[in-house]
Amino acid sequence: MVYAATFRGEPVAVKAYRASMMEKCRRHYGVTRSAFEYRRNSEVYAIEPIRPFIARPIALFGEDDGYSHAFIQQRVEGIRLRALIQQYGAVPPETLAALQTVVRAAHSADLYDLDLCANNIRVRQTSDGWQPMLFDFNILPAYLYARSPITALFYKVGLRKPWDRDQRHLKDFEDWPNRVRRYRIPLLGLKIRTKLLNRYEFCVRQAMDARPRTRSFDRPDRKICGS
Repeated sequence: MVYAATFRGEPVAVKAYRASMMEKCRRHYGVTRSAFEYRRNSEVYAIEPIRPFIARPIALFGEDDGYSHAFIQQRVEGIRLRALIQQYGAVPPETLAALQTVVRAAHSADLYDLDLCANNIRVRQTSDGWQPMLFDFNILPAYLYARSPITALFYKVGLRKPWDRDQRHLKDFEDWPNRVRRYRIPLLGLKIRTKLLNRYEFCVRQAMDARPRTRSFDRPDRKICGS
């Protein structure tokens, strides 16, 4: 859960984590998700050239101090990148250029898999156009914390690269209408990635994304029984 709050007179975002999730994460990976996010955010924020595009980490609670697990971070204003894309139909060039700079600098520091989903990036309108801000760092990258031995093996033998997801996200941002999309096959639980079905959605996906229709009984051609 994320809350807007004030910490030492500064407007901040407080990310609170469930104790059960923290314990599970600690048991499987040797680190809590809150501690990982604070560390990851701090590592990326320490890269000076891209600091203007990174939310500032402030404090961490819940690591053997008697407090609930929480990570306090600079509150980022603006809108989500996905909302901006819906308005413009594409990623603005200045936003894309900034994200490419972030990825290059992070990779030079051996930091990969920044989880650059359109919903995980906020954008602010500045004198330089729409500038991105990264604020979500709680994903446990598979190249560091593989969920299965097979995934770990793929990274070890080089069949998968730590930078693959970042590069794929950048390519999606470069040509958003024709981006690679992931679809889940009903019942089988399998996922496929494809560009071929972008304009022809699965019926199941359409049903999942469809909003409830509002029906009105005030149509002039509708007659009420007995009238």
